[in-house]
Amino acid sequence: MTRRASPRDIPPTLGGGPGRIDRRRAVRVAMAGAVLVPVAALLGACAATPPEATAPPSATADPAASTPPAGAGEVDGEATVTTIVARPEAVELRDAAGAVVEEYAYLDDPAEVVSAFTELVGTTPIAEDHEGSSHFPPNTSYRWEGLVLWEQRHVDRWEPVEYSITNPRFLIEFTSPSAVGVELTTEQGIQAGDPWSDVLEEPGLVTNPTGCSGPYVDFVELTGVNVDGGAYSIPIVVDFRPTADEALVARVGAPVPSTEECA
Repeated sequence: MTRRASPRDIPPTLGGGPGRIDRRRAVRVAMAGAVLVPVAALLGACAATPPEATAPPSATADPAASTPPAGAGEVDGEATVTTIVARPEAVELRDAAGAVVEEYAYLDDPAEVVSAFTELVGTTPIAEDHEGSSHFPPNTSYRWEGLVLWEQRHVDRWEPVEYSITNPRFLIEFTSPSAVGVELTTEQGIQAGDPWSDVLEEPGLVTNPTGCSGPYVDFVELTGVNVDGGAYSIPIVVDFRPTADEALVARVGAPVPSTEECA
């Protein structure tokens, strides 16, 4: 019988072996030749969410953030991107008609995504390194206005662990509905800053009773066999987290393994 997996069921390497998710579409990678940069926070084997991090006290937002520079929104000379959409397996860049202009899977090179976001938003992100632990690898956060990309670096004790959808190369987080005029949203249109009641009323909403991950609508199912030979099933989701008073959506995050036990 297939059951929902707990964090200890997840094999340390899922990419390329049992439990691998077949990508539903080919991912086109642009911006080749971008310089690799460090980044991130773990949502891997321990199913942890990215740690809260704040920019250094001296760091300030780009004074021109409210006015997108000329050329902002264009990605590698293609159609103008107006929206970044968080999905369970990839982050999509869409135009005003909703067509996907570019798509980056969470196993793609984070440097290319950082470069694409920087070109799209038109401002340089604030980068901050974070130490790892037994629960999440060393990482770096890249922060734009309302948009965060976390790059996970499998070094030191994490070096033997393969990247996979449960141990992705990068994660994304939305903390506002837009970044310098670029909309930040989900397949259902739910955004940071929306009333939390809208999330709770969303058709098809799934809630994790343990609270180890937030409620979600958009997900894919990861199935496989654990080290003991038992079948497991793990939803990989785009989850939502509320503000402390549960009045608004505080953040949108992906990809998140939704497990029944916390790390």
